[in-house]
Amino acid sequence: MGHMQESVSTDFSALTEKRFVFGLLEIWDQFKKDKRFPSQDDFNRFDTFGLWDQCFLLELNENPSEWHFTYMGNSLKTKDWKNEFYTSLFQIPSTSLIQHALSNISFVMNKEAPYIFGGQIVDDEHTIIYRMILLPLSKDGTSIDSILGGISSNKYDTYAHEIDLKYQTKRQEDEQLIPQTEL
Repeated sequence: MGHMQESVSTDFSALTEKRFVFGLLEIWDQFKKDKRFPSQDDFNRFDTFGLWDQCFLLELNENPSEWHFTYMGNSLKTKDWKNEFYTSLFQIPSTSLIQHALSNISFVMNKEAPYIFGGQIVDDEHTIIYRMILLPLSKDGTSIDSILGGISSNKYDTYAHEIDLKYQTKRQEDEQLIPQTEL
């Protein structure tokens, strides 16, 4: 990545928001300025503070069947991911976090606004807790033609995570049974 606009901080630690998805939103707001949406070129001029590995870029056009990825961070690719640079939406593995992001693209398109959401998914071996952001981008500043997505996640062994949740629930129930005494 190359030159960056002067008005945008080059140091992620200088952002007021430290969480990844909210940091991306802060950067998006800085690039937006007086336009409705920043452009893909705004983000291409710098390396998103070294966090591109957690991002994807989806090119849009009038026909959703022709939407395709122009970038996919390595941490977002599943083990069965095809290494094609331009990946069709139909090639995305169903267990991928990307599928969960794609299910919310219509919200961004209809509201013409960034969208932050989170949740958890379970695959064969892991429980994945995630937070995502979808950011509309525009070459002309008015019509959305691409989406920058960012995903932060933590992966847990599914069995261990279920045991931990049961333990937390049991502990909360036990705490409710213990009489509170005044000191």
